[in-house]
Amino acid sequence: MELWFLRHARTIANNFRSMDRSLNDRLSPVGIKQALVTGKRLAKEKFDEIYVSDLNRSKETLANMGHTHPDILQQNIIITPMIRERDWGTEVDLGSEELVQKNKRFWAHLQAV
Repeated sequence: MELWFLRHARTIANNFRSMDRSLNDRLSPVGIKQALVTGKRLAKEKFDEIYVSDLNRSKETLANMGHTHPDILQQNIIITPMIRERDWGTEVDLGSEELVQKNKRFWAHLQAV
C-alpha cells in the first residue's frame, strides 16, 4: 500500500498568519496556483481513493487540482470531517503577533518557576 498526504493549499487566512479554522476559508491566489501546480505534478498518478476534509480550503484545493490533473475528479473521492486539522484551542484566530506575545509570556512563566 502506498499513501500520499497533501495539505490544503495556501488560504487567505494564511496571508495574515492567522490560525483561522473557519469552514468558509478560501484559497488565496497563491493557493490556487499551488493547487494547479500540484495537480500538474500528480497528473500521471492514479489513486484508488482520495480522502478530503469537508473544509472549503481542502475541497477547493482538490477542485483546482482538477484543472491540471486530467482525471482526479473522476476518481473515488471521500469527503469527511474525520480528517480535519486538530483543534488549536485558545490559539484559534489569533494573529502572529498575538501568538508571539503569548509564547513569550508562557516561556517567561516557565523560567520563573
